[in-house]
Amino acid sequence: MKHPVFVESTHDWAYEQQRRQGYERVAATFNVEPLTCRLGELNRVRAFIKRHPEIDGIMATDDFNGIEFYRLMREQYGINHFPMVSFNQSLPNGLTDADLHSVNLFPEKMGSATVALLFSDKEPLETPTPGQIKIPFEIK
Repeated sequence: MKHPVFVESTHDWAYEQQRRQGYERVAATFNVEPLTCRLGELNRVRAFIKRHPEIDGIMATDDFNGIEFYRLMREQYGINHFPMVSFNQSLPNGLTDADLHSVNLFPEKMGSATVALLFSDKEPLETPTPGQIKIPFEIK
């Protein structure tokens, strides 16, 4: 992959900004010019896709943004098994023919850990780093 696009929503959420910054940082280490598309008005996104036929992969802030951009790419170029990495592992297997790799951040574990930290003043946590709990992630 030489020309991945970063796809985000129009909301500009903090987590999207952080993921975009990570994409830009790593793209720079591979001497790749970062390319970002903000979803929203469909004709604007279609025009973006037409202006960038070099796109050969998708990194999206979440699975739904990735699938929407992939759908628009397919509409324009008739692609399939296109490489895509996104977050939240929120799509059932087999829903898309994209070569989808989704990062599972385990939100239920994050929620439990958050509550445990909240109550740690009453019952101290046994962790190697006081006041912190590490949550694993998984890329499939």
